[in-house]
Amino acid sequence: MKFDTHRLCVCRFVFRSGGFHPAVSVLLWMAFVLYAGLSLESCQKEETLFAPRHSFNQHVFIYFSPCSEESKAYLPDENKMTDLNLWIFNGEILEKSLYLKGAAMDSLSQGKALKVCLGMGQEYDFFVCANLGYELDLRSKKELLDYRYYMAYPDEFGSGMVMTCRETISIEKDGQVHLTLKRLMSKICLKIDRSQLDKNIEIHCRRVKVCHCPQWCNLFTDSKIQNSSDYFIKGFELDREQCAPLNRLSDGQLSEEVSLYILENRQEDKNEKTGVYIEASFDYESDSLYSLDDAYLHYRFYLEEDNAYRLTRSRLYPVCLTPFRDGLGSGEKDWRIDRSELKYKESYCWYEVLPGNYIECRLGETFTIATACSPAWAPCQFGKESLYSSSEERGMIQYKIAPDGRSIQITALKKGSSLIDIEWGPPINDGCFVIIVCEP
Repeated sequence: MKFDTHRLCVCRFVFRSGGFHPAVSVLLWMAFVLYAGLSLESCQKEETLFAPRHSFNQHVFIYFSPCSEESKAYLPDENKMTDLNLWIFNGEILEKSLYLKGAAMDSLSQGKALKVCLGMGQEYDFFVCANLGYELDLRSKKELLDYRYYMAYPDEFGSGMVMTCRETISIEKDGQVHLTLKRLMSKICLKIDRSQLDKNIEIHCRRVKVCHCPQWCNLFTDSKIQNSSDYFIKGFELDREQCAPLNRLSDGQLSEEVSLYILENRQEDKNEKTGVYIEASFDYESDSLYSLDDAYLHYRFYLEEDNAYRLTRSRLYPVCLTPFRDGLGSGEKDWRIDRSELKYKESYCWYEVLPGNYIECRLGETFTIATACSPAWAPCQFGKESLYSSSEERGMIQYKIAPDGRSIQITALKKGSSLIDIEWGPPINDGCFVIIVCEP
C-alpha cells in the first residue's frame, strides 16, 4: 500500500497475539486472539455453559488474550476489554450466543477458559464483538452483517475500542482455533520532521484534529460515509497538552509521536466531501511573520491509501509531516497550507516613495515617481480619483502607469500644484500623498 500526501510516510502492519511485533513493519492488525483447544482434564474442572446435544459433541475451551501492552498508543487504552458478545452459527442456525461482562470478563482476561460444547468435525461461523458496552440481541447472520455501530462522540473509548471478528472454523479433534479481532478504528501515528526548515523558523504544534470523522461503522462489513450527515461536526482532537510530544525531539529534528483514532472509511475515490483529513495547527515565528494567541498556521492533508481517500479498520498509518524552508509553501493562497491568521512584524512592513513626497519641476518636464515596499509582493495602487482630478479635470499633468503598477511617469502641463494618492494593501495597509509643484 502506498500512502503519500505532503510527504506522508505510511506503511501497513500486522498485529499478532504477541502485540506490536518489532520485526513486522508491513501489515499490522490491531487484534486479540481466541484460542480453542480440547482438554478432558480441564473439562472436569470448568463449569459447562452449554450441555451437549449430540453424542459426538466435545467441550471446546476458548481462551481470550488481549493484545500486548507494548503498544505506543498515546490515547486511549487499546488493550482494554470490558464486555464480549459471541455468536456461533451452524449454517444458518444460531447454535449458541452469549454476552459476558464484569467478573466473567475479568476471568477471561486472566487467561481462564470459556467452555462451550460444539460438534467435532462440524463447521461453524463465529461472530465476536468486544467493548460494545451492551448485549446485542441479534439472532441471524443477516442482522449481524447489517448492524451499524454509532459513536456518541469521536473519542468514546471509556469501555475500550470496539473490536469484531467473523470467521468460519472447522472443529478438529487435535487442532486449535484462532480468531483475530480487528478494531473498527484506524490508527494514525503522527510525527513532525523539522530538518528541512530554515534556521530562523520556529513552529510549535498546538492542536491536531480529525475532520470528516465518521460517526458510524458496520460491525462485520466494510464501511464508508456517504455525505456530511455521516461525520461529526467536530472530530477527534488533541489539545495543546496532548500535542506536547510533537514539540519534543527524539531523533535529530524528528519529533516524538502522537496517535489519532478514526472509524473505518473505505472510500473508493478522492472525493473531498467524504474523505478524512487532518488539520495540524502551529504557533509560528520567522524574521517577518508571527502568530498571535489562538491564531495559527494550519497544515491540512487528506489521508490516502491506494490512490483513494481510504482508511481501513485496524490498520496503522504512520504519518510524517515535513515542512520545507519557511514552512509556508509557495506563498499563494492555499487551503492545505493556511497562513491567513499570521501577522507581519511591524519592522518588516515598510514602504518608500522615490524621489520623495514633495517634488518641484519645470513646465513640460517629464519625471518618474517610483515605489518600494516590504514585503515586495504587497499590492500597490495609484489613486484613480486624484489622478483624474489632476489630469482630466484640471489638466495639470499627463501620466502613464508602468505595467507592474509600482511606478508612474508624470509630465507637467500647467503651472501649479497637483496631489497624487498612493496606497499599499495587506500586510502594509497604509498609504501617502505626493505633492507635485510646477515652477513654484
